[in-house]
Amino acid sequence: MKEQDLISLRRSKVLELLAQGYTNQREISQLLNVSEPTVSRDIAHITRESKENLDHFVAKRIPLEIERCHMALNLVLRKAFEITNLPNAKISERLHALSVILTTYDKIEDLIDNRHVADDITKGFERKEEELQQREFEFQREKERQQMIEEGMDPELVDDPNRVA
Repeated sequence: MKEQDLISLRRSKVLELLAQGYTNQREISQLLNVSEPTVSRDIAHITRESKENLDHFVAKRIPLEIERCHMALNLVLRKAFEITNLPNAKISERLHALSVILTTYDKIEDLIDNRHVADDITKGFERKEEELQQREFEFQREKERQQMIEEGMDPELVDDPNRVA
């Protein structure tokens, strides 16, 4: 078995143990016979991978599933209306088709409401991503500022665009 396969298998076991309620990294490392730093790195990897999967799910999968459901509901509506318009359909069949139509319209309404929820979730993720980028930018600026201080420079003078040399 390749090393990458072994790592994937170990990470799967770490995730499985986390799902079973194990939260202590020392305990997980003992159960899997690996070091605590290895478990820590595995958890960090799982967290990153989970975020990427969630981002993909929110951005791509949810809108696709909503569209798929909407299309299927429209097909149900079409078929139900066809049944109500059949000249030889029994009254009970027509009433049942009308009931299906009403239920389908309720489902479409629910779907539309959920689409707004999905849009709100997507916008929330986009806002969080922008916040993270802003924090990363601020962190980088602070790091550069600290480096200037260590080099004996005054960051206030360097940062001031109105400063006359």
